[in-house]
Amino acid sequence: MRTLFHSMSHSLVRSSFPPMTLDALPIELLHKVIAFLDIDDVLTLRQVSPYLDASTYDNRSWKRIYSSSRFPRPPLPSADHSRDTLERILRQSSAVHRNMIVAPKLSSTRAIQVSGDRSPLLLGGRWLLTRSPKQILCRDLDASPAAEGDRFPPSVIYQPENGSVGAFTCAEVTGYDGKHHAFIVFIERTTSLSVVVLQMQGGCNASLHRPYFKEIYRRQGPSRFVTTEWDPPSVVEAIISPSALLITWSSSRYRYVILDIDTSQEVRRSPEGVVVPPQLDNIEDHPQVDACVPPECFSQSYSLTSSHLLVVRTYTETTASEGRSEKTRIDATPLAALIGAERTPPSASFGVVDGTLRNLRLLRDSAVDLETGMSSVFVLASRENESRLPDSPPTLVAARLLIPSAASTAPISIQLIEIEGMSDFTSSSLVVPPSVNGSTRILYSDEGTPWHPKFEVGALAVVHDEDTGAVRCTANTVASSVRFFGGLEAENKRWSLVDADPIRGRVCFVEDELNRRARRNSIISMVHICDFVEISSPMYT
Repeated sequence: MRTLFHSMSHSLVRSSFPPMTLDALPIELLHKVIAFLDIDDVLTLRQVSPYLDASTYDNRSWKRIYSSSRFPRPPLPSADHSRDTLERILRQSSAVHRNMIVAPKLSSTRAIQVSGDRSPLLLGGRWLLTRSPKQILCRDLDASPAAEGDRFPPSVIYQPENGSVGAFTCAEVTGYDGKHHAFIVFIERTTSLSVVVLQMQGGCNASLHRPYFKEIYRRQGPSRFVTTEWDPPSVVEAIISPSALLITWSSSRYRYVILDIDTSQEVRRSPEGVVVPPQLDNIEDHPQVDACVPPECFSQSYSLTSSHLLVVRTYTETTASEGRSEKTRIDATPLAALIGAERTPPSASFGVVDGTLRNLRLLRDSAVDLETGMSSVFVLASRENESRLPDSPPTLVAARLLIPSAASTAPISIQLIEIEGMSDFTSSSLVVPPSVNGSTRILYSDEGTPWHPKFEVGALAVVHDEDTGAVRCTANTVASSVRFFGGLEAENKRWSLVDADPIRGRVCFVEDELNRRARRNSIISMVHICDFVEISSPMYT
C-alpha cells in the first residue's frame, strides 16, 4: 500500500507541476548557478537559448568562474579586469589545454636561425630573447612577418659599452593587482664582474614593436681575474613571486640578492660566506645553532612565495640506527621581515623530510589561517629516485608546506603528495612554470642526441583540487605534432627544449647541427616556435 501511495503521489506531482528548466529560473538565481560552471560549460550554455546566452555576461559570475578555473591563468582578477578580459584569458587557456593536452594539434610553427646562443628565452610569451657576447637581442613573435628578409628582425635591447654579456635569464610574474612585471638578469664582464637587472617598462601588451627595458640594479664584484674571491659564474637564476625577485649566481660559493619588485630596491643580500640558511653566515662556523644542520650539505636552492623566502638544502646524515641517509631541509623566512619600511631581524622556521627534493616551484601561493597565523603552500619538486640506479631520472612530486607564524617555534610540516596520474612518468628535461593559483602546464622532453636520436616533447596539466587537497595530472605526448620537422632523427643534430609559455600555448626548442664543412667545426642553431593556438591578442597587462 505504501508503495502504491508513493507512486500515486509522484504521478500527481508530475502532472500538477511542469518540469523546472534553466530558462524558468529567475536571472539572479541563474547567475549564481553560472558562477559555478567552468568556461567550457558556459560556452555550451550559450548555445541553448537566447535567454541563457544573455545570462552569461554578468561580471560577478565571471570573477567566480575565473578564480575557480582548472586552467592555468594569471592570478585572481582585480577590480579593473572586465568580463571580456577574463573570458578571453580563459578561452585561450581552454583552447591550449585542448590542443596541447587532450588532442595534440599545432596551430603554426616557425623557425629562426640564431648564431652563438643555444639558450633563447621566452618573455611574456611574445618576446624571444637571445644573446651574443656583445649584446642582448629581442624578436617580437607576435609581429606580422616582414615582406622580405628576416621574418623576425631582431632589436638590440642592451649593449655594454665595454666588456661582454655572460650568463643570462629572465623572470616574470603577474601580481594580485593585475600588473605584469618582467625582468632580464645577466652577468656583465668588464674589468670586473657585475650582476645586472633590467626591468621591462609598459608591460608585454605594449603596442611597440620592441620592448623598452630600464636598468634598475647593478651589483659589481671584484676584479674578474681575482677568482679566489668571486669565481666567474656559469649560471644565473632569477626566482620571482608577486612581491619579490630573488637572484642567485653560482661559483665556488652560492650568493643571492632579493629585490622588492614594487620599489626595485635591494632588501637583502648574502654575505661573503656561505649562506645556508639565511640567518647563518657559515654552517661550519655555527655547529651549535642546530644539530640538524650538518656540514655535509651537497645542494642548495631557493624558492619564493608571496610571504616567505624558502631555502632548500639537501644533505647526508649518518645515524647509528639508519646508517647513511639523504635528507632535505626547508627553511622559511617571512618576507615581511625583509621588505618594508620597518624591517626586523629575520627568523626562519624549518622542517626536514626524508629523501632529496630539488627545483621547488610554486603551485599554489600562501593561504594564511587567520586564527593560527599558519601559512599553507603547495609546491612541485623533483625527487631523486631512491634506487640510485645510473641514469635513473627524478620523479615529479607535490608537497604541502605548513609554515607556522613568525611568533611560533613549531617546525614546518612537509607533507609529500603523490600526483595522481604520474606513476609511470619519466623525463630527462622539464620546464616547470611556477603558479600561484593551483594549476600549471609542464613541458617535458627526452632530448635527442647523435647517440640517442629520438627527440620527444610532451605536456602535463597539473591541478591542485582545493576542496580535496589532491593533486592530479593529465598527460599526453605532443611528439607526433612536432615530428614532421625534418631531421628529428638525423645525424649530427641535437634537439633540446628551452622554454615555453604554457598559458598562451607557445613552445620553443632548439635544433643544433654540427657544420663539418666549415674550416673549423661550428654549430648552426635553429629556434623552432610552436603555437598550439592562434595568438590573437596579448595575455598580460
